[in-house]
Amino acid sequence: MVMVEPMAQPEPKPEEMRLAEVVVTFSGSISHPQAKPAVNLFAQQATRILQKRPLGYSFPISDEQITITGIHIELERIEDGSIVAKLLIAGNLLFMAYTGVASYPSFKEAIPVIQSDIEYVLKQAAEHFDIEGSDLDVDYETSHVVLFREEDLEVQLENLKGRKH
Repeated sequence: MVMVEPMAQPEPKPEEMRLAEVVVTFSGSISHPQAKPAVNLFAQQATRILQKRPLGYSFPISDEQITITGIHIELERIEDGSIVAKLLIAGNLLFMAYTGVASYPSFKEAIPVIQSDIEYVLKQAAEHFDIEGSDLDVDYETSHVVLFREEDLEVQLENLKGRKH
């Protein structure tokens, strides 16, 4: 008699999903030689603060349970004029058949929590942002977070699922 052990299911591999865009305004001019390095430094500081928080969001979308972890912030672009940076917030996305218990019944219910967490992180990063010998600073009052809509996330999800098959 031959005993065969069931093969372990491989862990799902995370995909990256775009979650939000942050518009951050800095004092100073785009022509300042430290403008782009300053924005990158701010994004790195915000990511470090974000990753220290025990964040994990899960919710059902399109018969899948979505779990978002490993959220990070990166520079998408800097606009002309004063330093207005568009930062992309993305996270590692795991999707699997809906079998577990989600943290939130829907993405819409997770939105206020995600937005609050991101705003807290940006405020902390702005308060601790300092480039020695520079007058560049973050204008937190004019900065804002724009989370992508559930419909946009569903389109991203369908595209990611299509790549897997």
